[in-house]
Amino acid sequence: MYLDPDVATMLNILALVYRDQSKFKEAAALLNDALAIREKTLGHDHPAVAATLNNLAVLYGRVLIDFISLMKILFI
Repeated sequence: MYLDPDVATMLNILALVYRDQSKFKEAAALLNDALAIREKTLGHDHPAVAATLNNLAVLYGRVLIDFISLMKILFI
């Protein structure tokens, strides 16, 4: 893994594309890699780290929404 904030930015952007395509597993892996790079290179208090954490939260929210929608289809 390259420890460069620019690599983390590209991983983050690609993860958002995957998220929008409902490729949640791939998106989560990229966002976690981006988070690790940003924490190591920028520090835990940097705004880019917060942005990555926010993107992970949005991703998990989308996963939950998709799961609930599937449950409604199956059980209602």
